[in-house]
Amino acid sequence: MLVYVRGAGDIATGVAARLVRSGVSVVMADIAVPTCIRRTICFCEAIRLGEVEVEGIRARLAQTPAEALAITEAGDVAVVVDPQAKMLGELKPVAVVDAILAIYNFLKLSRFRLSTRASTIRTGSCSAISSSILGGKSTVWLGL
Repeated sequence: MLVYVRGAGDIATGVAARLVRSGVSVVMADIAVPTCIRRTICFCEAIRLGEVEVEGIRARLAQTPAEALAITEAGDVAVVVDPQAKMLGELKPVAVVDAILAIYNFLKLSRFRLSTRASTIRTGSCSAISSSILGGKSTVWLGL
């Protein structure tokens, strides 16, 4: 099972670590120059260093979707520079998690053409939209 995580900062890294410990393969996407503050605990550092280890979990930079899949098959987290989520079509994840800490980015999700049947759930500062996209698979968008 593959999950695509938008963002690779400290919160996204925590989400990815939990998924990996649960046996889920993870591909994380961030911008070319990440804006995280606590770099020593973030998988986004793999963009700058090529690879990084956080709490015993290794993340490696991938340049292509095929390379990202190979990294996840090896048991590591793949980190890609993909701010527009263009790799989603090739990766075909079962879920997409938006762990970018910006409300503005959550509001831009309409560009992914969510179906009109999407349901919205709000609890505190966390919003989730579930929809049947990506080849009919159930996808949950989380905006933190």
